Amino acid sequence: MALFGIFGKSGGGDKGGGPGEPPKPSGDGMEFSPEKAKRFFDRARSVHDTGQYEYAISLWLQGLRFEPNNLDAIRGFFASCDQFRAGGATSTSKETASAVAGSSPVHKFLGALLEWGINIREPRPAVKVVSSIATLNLRDVGELLGASALGVCIKHDRPRKDWFVTLLESFVKLEMFDLAVQAGEVGTRLDPSDNKLAADVRNLSAQATMHKGGYENTGKEGGYRQNIKDAEKQRLLNEERSLVKTDESQQKAILAAKAEYEANPADRVVIKKYIGVLWQRRTPADVTTAIEVAEAAYTQTQEFAFRKIAGDIRLDVGRKEVQRLKVAADANPSDTGAKDAYVQAADVQNRLHTSELELQVQAYPTNLLLKLELGKCYLRDRQPEKAIEQLQKAKDDPKQRSAALACLGIAFQELDWTEEATETFKQALEQHADANDEVGLELRYGLMSSLLKQAEGTRDLSRALEAEKIASAIAIQQIGYRDIRAKRDQLKALIAQLRQTGGAAATNA
Repeated sequence: MALFGIFGKSGGGDKGGGPGEPPKPSGDGMEFSPEKAKRFFDRARSVHDTGQYEYAISLWLQGLRFEPNNLDAIRGFFASCDQFRAGGATSTSKETASAVAGSSPVHKFLGALLEWGINIREPRPAVKVVSSIATLNLRDVGELLGASALGVCIKHDRPRKDWFVTLLESFVKLEMFDLAVQAGEVGTRLDPSDNKLAADVRNLSAQATMHKGGYENTGKEGGYRQNIKDAEKQRLLNEERSLVKTDESQQKAILAAKAEYEANPADRVVIKKYIGVLWQRRTPADVTTAIEVAEAAYTQTQEFAFRKIAGDIRLDVGRKEVQRLKVAADANPSDTGAKDAYVQAADVQNRLHTSELELQVQAYPTNLLLKLELGKCYLRDRQPEKAIEQLQKAKDDPKQRSAALACLGIAFQELDWTEEATETFKQALEQHADANDEVGLELRYGLMSSLLKQAEGTRDLSRALEAEKIASAIAIQQIGYRDIRAKRDQLKALIAQLRQTGGAAATNA
């Protein structure tokens, strides 16, 4: 199926820019058109809600070609990427990648964004994204993503100085001097001998102070104090105008959608539009109304998509409430009431998530991604037998096979079926493309754990040696991974013990 075949044929009045065909970019690859972008973004949201996350990713990127500074769309893009990765995916199809291929600045930005979205912990694409943002001068996007990109680079096991130099230069272009200083300081710690970089950081630090305080106008009438007053006054005025404009436009959109819904209560497009504008503003009353409208539509049409919308809204509201309670509990460790409230809310949310997925799997029996997600929920809920039933079906999807097998191995471990767990992890590693990526590490750790348990139970030296070899390889790659150091020490001690007592296969060691 063609990438945009779901839209049908585009009309002749939208030449070169409709979802039915790729846009015809200007010389720099940029054709700014919020109207065209909106069509892609709206479609991306609905596709995301059906669980077609890779398709949603492609649609977000296609829309960002026309409006790369749309922050809501960038947030939506990363949300789709999060769900795509949660299913165990480590790469997109060639079709998705080719949709944003090109040499223009905007194409480079989108290509880097796609690479980072799929490999969220990798510094290289994060740096490329910030560099592209600076080239396109997307200041708001830089403020949204800059700190996260810097954090990814700082947290990496082997940080490189050139990452931070590139980030520094990009942040300076965007006049984000605080982040530029932070990037530069890390770079100087990595290479204390670079005196030029150290001098640049000192100068930037002073510039950041002047930029924030308005000292550059000292000596002019009013001096920097006047700058502070003017800036604060303008900020408040801009915020007031923005809030008024946003409230007015959202209220107008809701009233219009409501009137259209009341006139056409059976029109599926109208129903979804009304729910969409309610969810965009998202006041408590809007959320309640959105759920009621979705459930009424389900009762009337018996189309499960409307029931799913209501369930997804409840889940989203629950997630935010759990996060709020977690922040409160973390901020007051001695407050047992806050901790209990968080634990109770998390438990309710988990049970709601499981029940919603059970309904979705029943409604969409051929959707193997949903079976994978339900299997994960059953694992979390300590129901390994139920998890196995779903995961054995989910592994038939080539895109999700590695993730499904990894979870399946854990489920067998939960049942103490160590031989089945070992064989499952081995099968998963044989089929997984990269044993050193995040999923690969999970699979190797799982195999090591199963072999260790087998070695302890059967006193099998060969199993212990095999497990120790895997543990050592993981430690070499990432010494801080889980409890790998403790596992390695445990295996060393077990091997020594088995050799002394003549464990099975000792003569072959």
